[in-house]
Amino acid sequence: MSDRSVLTRARIRVAATAVFAAFLAVFVRLHHHCLYDDAFIYLRYVRNVGAGCGVRWNCDADPVEGFSSPIQLLLLLLGSALTSKLVLVSQIVGAATMLAVGLVAVAAAAESSRRPRVSAAAALAVAALLGLDHHVLLNAVIGMDSGVSAVLVLVTFRLVDRRSFNLAPIAALASVLGRPEAITFACLLPFFVPPNRRRRVVVRLLLGLGAITLLRYALFRDVLPNTYWAKAGGTSAHARLGAEYLLDFVRAFPIVMLSPLALLERRRRTATAFALTGALVWLASFLRTGGDTFSYSRLAFPLVPMLTVLAVRGSIATTRALQSLQPHRWVAIVPFVLAAGRAAYAHHIPEQHFFANVNAWIATGRYLEKHYAGKTVATVPIGAIGYVSKLHVLDLVGLTDRVIAKGGRSVPPDRLTREWIGHERHHLEHVASVRPDVVVTTKFRDTPWRTLDEASAGFYADWLILRAIKDGSLPYTVADAEIAPGVHWLLFVRRDDSTNVR
Repeated sequence: MSDRSVLTRARIRVAATAVFAAFLAVFVRLHHHCLYDDAFIYLRYVRNVGAGCGVRWNCDADPVEGFSSPIQLLLLLLGSALTSKLVLVSQIVGAATMLAVGLVAVAAAAESSRRPRVSAAAALAVAALLGLDHHVLLNAVIGMDSGVSAVLVLVTFRLVDRRSFNLAPIAALASVLGRPEAITFACLLPFFVPPNRRRRVVVRLLLGLGAITLLRYALFRDVLPNTYWAKAGGTSAHARLGAEYLLDFVRAFPIVMLSPLALLERRRRTATAFALTGALVWLASFLRTGGDTFSYSRLAFPLVPMLTVLAVRGSIATTRALQSLQPHRWVAIVPFVLAAGRAAYAHHIPEQHFFANVNAWIATGRYLEKHYAGKTVATVPIGAIGYVSKLHVLDLVGLTDRVIAKGGRSVPPDRLTREWIGHERHHLEHVASVRPDVVVTTKFRDTPWRTLDEASAGFYADWLILRAIKDGSLPYTVADAEIAPGVHWLLFVRRDDSTNVR
């Protein structure tokens, strides 16, 4: 490649990345601090590490890996060394990782063709497809690990695409630390490298996975993340909900359906097959787990930028392969103009800087900190409540509790709904043995809670506790928490502590 071609391609990348960065900057300005509740789980771990507790959810309990991305935690820890404003750190990390997503995706798209004009069109198409879609950009402000995982998946694919087989295993291992589902790419990698390099790749992967496992066991006395044990699955109900989740994913990002067309490009077929196979296995795993309760396809999002790049490459390869389209290469950009326009309209999120449910849980955490200092709290939405209250918090669905996570108890399949996916674990006997002082439900209304007859439950774990309270198995009574004027939250308080309600 001539120096002029290299310079031209570099300019294309810079221009397309600048376009994506502009879209991202506007979105972040209009939507910063829209954290998911689970984002506060990371922040509580970060704060406890800073307090000298180690990687623990509760400083006075055994360490449990109640988070999905060690790399996300590491980035937040690095940011916390610069400022104690952890929510701000989460926003900076989120924006930075999504900017990296745009940078790597644009660079990969720019290599779709040797022709500068086609290369520029591909890079700009990816920048527009990702930059105009608010369901993509939302990952910059929710405080979760989806952006980090997307970058690592993209980098792994790009290294295989460029035949950098010495670095690809490192990226694949990093992807596993970005999100557990990325283990699919690490396991598949040896099958997509030349035979003369396969042994070295396998050795590096085995050594890396072994090191990760040993470190995890040293820190948490477990060989898998606790988040793995906390997920249920394997029933027909999970398969049905997982299929619905996949359908929602395709509806949200229909352009990814064009990604298999990239197999038409022979010189990149190996890397394309690697990416598509890994993505297929990743998506198929939702048929076992049921997907996710959250909107915006959060668990599948890390695949979107990579599949978008492949869709652009596939469209270009199709026009190149079909002789009748040769004189009309502009046809290749039509699907992306339509997809970008649809996403900009259908996925538009008006300006906002919070989620109402998370704000309510923040207020609940403040109420608990003020009225129940030193007490033990049990709840399902542990993120904001745990971070703000600073109390000992028992996770009723086991994300940060090893006993509940490994208990294997789930919602009966005939009662399973999308709202409970990922929040299915329960262990009433363990909860009773912990003797939490306060049980925080997800129910609120505009009038005070007075009696058990009025009480209701949101999650299955809550319902089991409510049933046990009503039949006298658990010694709790109803308590009302006015977390804001006219907003009353339902609590259950141990009878010997009921006099503490103010």
